[in-house]
Amino acid sequence: IIAQLEKDNGRLILVPIQEKTNRLILRFGDAPGTLANAAHILASNNVDLVYTSSRSMKRGKEAEWEVVADFSKTDLQKLRKALQGEKGIISFRLERLEQ
Repeated sequence: IIAQLEKDNGRLILVPIQEKTNRLILRFGDAPGTLANAAHILASNNVDLVYTSSRSMKRGKEAEWEVVADFSKTDLQKLRKALQGEKGIISFRLERLEQ
């Protein structure tokens, strides 16, 4: 289970972890459309979203998107190439989550 605390209202969100679930952390330029482009790449690569959270790190310059998803139907090599080829993405890392 992933626990996420929402600081503005104190709500705790629990997200169950399934087999083949990973966390992807994307850093990208904080410009209109960049998050949508990243979401399109994930959808095009059969990433099944379970939970996401995004935030601005440096307003107008850098943002972060945390994605917990099922990557079992995803060609990870192809996904990595697509993310590397997207000009708005600064960096990304994929982490395996354990049940």
